Amino acid sequence: MGSALAYPTGDALIALIYNAGNTLRTRLALVEYVHCLLHAQAEGRSTTAALNTLKDRINQLGADIDELWDSYEPDL
Repeated sequence: MGSALAYPTGDALIALIYNAGNTLRTRLALVEYVHCLLHAQAEGRSTTAALNTLKDRINQLGADIDELWDSYEPDL
């Protein structure tokens, strides 16, 4: 069964591709949006060892995005 968030995730990835030359703020916001969609999809699934590994990777990506916002936002 597919996720209800699969279509918005695809749209967000297409938006990220088409905004490759846009400002850093726009691209980072799109990356964060994709991250949130992936996180929501992972939370909606039944827990397995593989899913826990995936969730750890998704959470690490979220921490990296927060670090980018904290370091680049003052410059933006």
